[in-house]
Amino acid sequence: MHISLKTILVLSILVLSCAAQAEPQVSPALIQQFKAMSPGEQSAIAKQYGFELPKAAKDNVMETLAKPAEALPQSEKKIEAQVEQSKSKNVLERFGRSLFQKSVSTFAPTDNALVPNDYRIGVGDELVVQLFGKDNSLTSLQVGRDGVINFPKLGPISVAGLSFDEAQSLVRTRVATQFIGVDAVVSMGRLRAMNIFMAGEVSVPGAYSVSALTTITQALFQAGGVTDIGSLRNIQVKRGGKLVATFDVYDLLLKGDISNDIRLQSGDVVFVPPYKRLVTVMGEVKRPMVYEVVDDELLGDMIEMSGGYKSSAFAGELVIIKKREAGELPEVLNIRAGDEQSLRMPMSNGDVVRVLPLGDNVENNISMEGALSRPGTFGWKPGLRVSDLISDARRDLQADADVNYSLIVREVGDNLDVEVLQFRLADVLTRAGTEGDPLLKARDRVLVFSVETTTQINEELQAVDLEDSNRRSVMLKPLIEKLRAQAVSGKPSLIATISGAVKAPADYPLGSSFTVSDLLSAAGGTDDSAFIQQIEVRRMQELANGNMRAEVLNIAFDEIGDFVLKPMDFVTVKRKANWGVQEKVSLKGEVLYPGDYILMPGETLKDLLQRAGGFTREAFVEGAIFTRLTVKALEEQQARKFAADIKRSLASSMITQEQSKASELSAMNEVINTLSDYEGKGRLVIDLKRALIGDAAANLEMQEGDVLMIPKRPHSIAVVGEVRQPGAHLFDGELSLADYLSLSAGTTARSDDENVYVVRASGAVVRPEGSLTRFVRADVRLQPGDTIVVPVNTGYQDDLPFWRDVTQVIYQGVVTIAAISNLGM
Repeated sequence: MHISLKTILVLSILVLSCAAQAEPQVSPALIQQFKAMSPGEQSAIAKQYGFELPKAAKDNVMETLAKPAEALPQSEKKIEAQVEQSKSKNVLERFGRSLFQKSVSTFAPTDNALVPNDYRIGVGDELVVQLFGKDNSLTSLQVGRDGVINFPKLGPISVAGLSFDEAQSLVRTRVATQFIGVDAVVSMGRLRAMNIFMAGEVSVPGAYSVSALTTITQALFQAGGVTDIGSLRNIQVKRGGKLVATFDVYDLLLKGDISNDIRLQSGDVVFVPPYKRLVTVMGEVKRPMVYEVVDDELLGDMIEMSGGYKSSAFAGELVIIKKREAGELPEVLNIRAGDEQSLRMPMSNGDVVRVLPLGDNVENNISMEGALSRPGTFGWKPGLRVSDLISDARRDLQADADVNYSLIVREVGDNLDVEVLQFRLADVLTRAGTEGDPLLKARDRVLVFSVETTTQINEELQAVDLEDSNRRSVMLKPLIEKLRAQAVSGKPSLIATISGAVKAPADYPLGSSFTVSDLLSAAGGTDDSAFIQQIEVRRMQELANGNMRAEVLNIAFDEIGDFVLKPMDFVTVKRKANWGVQEKVSLKGEVLYPGDYILMPGETLKDLLQRAGGFTREAFVEGAIFTRLTVKALEEQQARKFAADIKRSLASSMITQEQSKASELSAMNEVINTLSDYEGKGRLVIDLKRALIGDAAANLEMQEGDVLMIPKRPHSIAVVGEVRQPGAHLFDGELSLADYLSLSAGTTARSDDENVYVVRASGAVVRPEGSLTRFVRADVRLQPGDTIVVPVNTGYQDDLPFWRDVTQVIYQGVVTIAAISNLGM
């Protein structure tokens, strides 16, 4: 049996040294037994089986085999995966378990550790004796099973059971008495291996062969730590069936105390029971985790375990989710953290302690926001004015700050409602300490806005930069929402609305005695299109029966400073008639003065060309290209409608299970996508010559976005479609349509000769009547720039398949007749 054991060890080691693919299945006990052998014995066993064990390979193997078994790395990987999964789900870890869950092991063999003087010598230990003086030698002596070491020239010395200090003294005394002029230095060599058993809730329970210096924590490292339900605070060591020690990992982690981390002895059982109580500490503590608690630990101990409060913690109050009896829901308790009696609350399994954050609420503060050089929170004291915080425009304000409109938002009442005070920074800077320089109260918010520079030409197109935090719309949005939220029956929200010819039309908060003039300042003032002689105010009046009635009030401009607004008033600043109407059209090509033109009211095509100076000598009036935005939009709308009709028809055919090939469905989808993305051209066919002579039907009125392109006079005619040689030909007034088709090598077999048509340069389409054979007699009159189009015959069918089908019918008929004839015979 002994030889077989060594055989397994040697083969396992040699497999590793030869870089085999599989990992050795060697137990920790076998590894420790092999390590307990002397180097000579290890090499001798290897040579006995025909192998040479290199020193480097042996060292690497021993480091590798220092792990107890293959199951341990697998267990570590599993535990690491569970830990990472819990982190990804924001689940708090249990404090202390990560000590044994490192992917890179922090455990190293203890063979080279300092041997304490009280270490008890046992069977298998090795003493190294260095003699110097008359006799210089180095001797390694292993304690045999009889407890003695056989010292050359001295004989046996019994050392088993002695402490290391006692063994040193004994050996030195024997050397001094029996060797004259020789001194000895005694040290420990290789330590003996001993067997222990890891039981209970450890990751890899079982028997382990460990160094004689192994402690409880080192044994736990070798066993992979504790399981999910294993206790870290009641690790027991049993020796001979009796409990000899308990170890609390928290003493090591929280206090650095290893006094109970005793050295194990051969035959010891390290037992890890399940935990009894776990308490979660979360929130604003330095180490939010799940903690295992023992019987005498209280709420205050949990706060201390978690490292205490963070600087951001609201330490005045704790929230405890307290576990109750079986079948009852947990109870939530608010605990005053400063109450010593509350901190003595005992903890139960499953309790949750939550430390709340402090939040942003502070006392005696002033908040400065907006277009300021130094926005933020400032301290408040009685008598503080706005000028104490903003006293120099260049130093304290941004360059775009609006000095005509600023707000103070003030909390009122126990419900934390707000009211608004409006002031002018211009008054603050020029009349500090006066009524125009408001007194501030604690927790006031001072809002300074940027100047509104965007002129609102169209109320529906407000140019608001949402990324600019100093914009009125951005800064006022939460304030407007707050005012609406605090409105109740009989007390409508203190909000008024302004629209029209102002720079920032929107909803604005109403302050005390807020006038139309104040509202104009809030909106950034009027723009240059404003009709200021009269401003309209729509006001809602409540009747005696509770119904609301609207009335419109017209306020003269010199009265706006005295007209006090009410909640829900809607102020409209009218624009001057025809202000800002700048419809632009474009003339391109062969006109004397091409470019963009601003339309006059009622201006026609003829009028515009007269403004442009008429045409150049190269102008081809018949080929004028006219595009209009409304026509373009209509084309796109019709294309999308056509696509929707096709899609609906396709869906109906699929519902009725009509057969369609996959290629046909793909082609239909491509057509649908093309129509859905179609971008219209917007071309409108016009007769420019008739327009120029004053024909009212042709001389259309110009619109915004119209474009007129006058091309140069062409000298060619194009032939496209089903002709053998499509292309362009020089224009010759003597040639007919048929002549140009002949110049293109004639039509193809797939051409539709009955529907040949001509597209004029202006976009008009001319379709000659009659067939192509009659074009010679009654031909259209061609013009330079025309395009002759020969369409494809959609009903075309190749003759070969037709005659093949006819032949097949005739053949089948002949065969049938022959068969009938044979029957008659």
